Amino acid sequence: MNDHGPTYGRSGGEHRVLEPVGGEPLTATRLDALAELWDGEVRLDLEAVVLSARGHRTWTDRLGTDPVRLTAAFAETLAERGGLGPEAGDATLIGRVAAVGTAHPHPVDAGERVAVALPATAVPLFALPSDGWDGGRVIGLHGHAVLPAAAVTIPVGDAPPELAAVLAAVADLPSSLASGQRTVIVGTEQPAGSVAVAVASSQLRHVTAVVGSLAGARLARALGADRTAVAAVRDPVAGADHVLAASGGRPDLVVLADPAGAALAARLAPAVQVLTDPVTAPEVAASVLRHARAAGRGAAIHAGRGVTADRGAALRGLVAERSVLLAALRWQAGVGALPTFPPTGDDLETT
Repeated sequence: MNDHGPTYGRSGGEHRVLEPVGGEPLTATRLDALAELWDGEVRLDLEAVVLSARGHRTWTDRLGTDPVRLTAAFAETLAERGGLGPEAGDATLIGRVAAVGTAHPHPVDAGERVAVALPATAVPLFALPSDGWDGGRVIGLHGHAVLPAAAVTIPVGDAPPELAAVLAAVADLPSSLASGQRTVIVGTEQPAGSVAVAVASSQLRHVTAVVGSLAGARLARALGADRTAVAAVRDPVAGADHVLAASGGRPDLVVLADPAGAALAARLAPAVQVLTDPVTAPEVAASVLRHARAAGRGAAIHAGRGVTADRGAALRGLVAERSVLLAALRWQAGVGALPTFPPTGDDLETT
C-alpha cells in the first residue's frame, strides 16, 4: 500500500480514499483529510479555490446564483465528501504551505504561498467556505488540504487568485511543448496559447499564431510570433487555406490551445499537441483524430503534458524576460486589461 516505505503513503493519495476502498481519489465518494500527515505529503492552509469558467457555469446552472444557497451546497459537499465536487475537477487550490512530510519529493518550503497543479477534486479537504462569498469563481476557504506526493505546488507570490490559477495551469509548458521547427499555434488568446507562443519563439522556432482579431494578432506579434493569421476556427476548410498561406507552407507541429479549433488543427499538420487538460477534457484529442479521418489525413497526437518538475521556475523566468506575457496572462485571468500595441508596418500583410 505504499511506494517508498511504510509511512510514505501512495504517490497519488489512494491511501486517503475512504469510499470506495481501493478507489482513485479523483472519483472517490469520500476522502480523509484528518489523519496524521504521511511522510510523502504536504499540508496546505487553504486560502481559496478558483473554479474554471466551465466549472462555475455547471455549478450555477444547477443551483442558481444566490450566494447563500451556493455557500450552503458547497459546505455540504465538503462535509460529506471530504473534498470538492465534480464541478471543481478543473479548479485550482491556493494556500500557504503549513507542513511538509520528511520524504516529500519536491523542494517545498513551509510558509510558501502556492497554487496546486493537480485536479482539485483529487485532494482531501477539511474546510468551509469563507463568509461573504459573492457566488463568483473565487471561493474563499477556511481549513486545510492534504496534498499527495504526486501533487506539484507552484509558488505564486502575491498574485491574485485568478492569476495564480492560470500560472499553475501553464507552468509545465516550457518543458512540455512538443518539438517542431515550423509551428502553428491555434488559440493565442488562451493562456496556454500565449505561453506556447512565447516558449516557441524563445526556442527560435518559426511561429505562426492563429488569432481571432487584429488585436489578437498584435498581441501574438508582441509575444514573439513571426507571422499571424486571423482565421475563423469554426470554418476549418477556408481557415486551413488561409493559415497555410500566411505561414508560408505546411507546419510540422500544430499546438492546439483552443478546443474549438480541433477541426482546423487536424487539417494543418502531421502532428498536433493538445494543451487541454486530458483529465477534465478528454474528448479534445479524440475530436482532432475524428476530424483528421474525415478529411482523409493522418495526425499524430501529443496529448500528455509533463510533470512540472521545476515548480514553474522556467515559466517565471520567461515572464521575467517578457513583461508582455505577464500582461497577457493577467488579462486572460480577468485581473488586467487587454494589452494594446501600436500597429506594425506589416500588420495587414500578415493577417
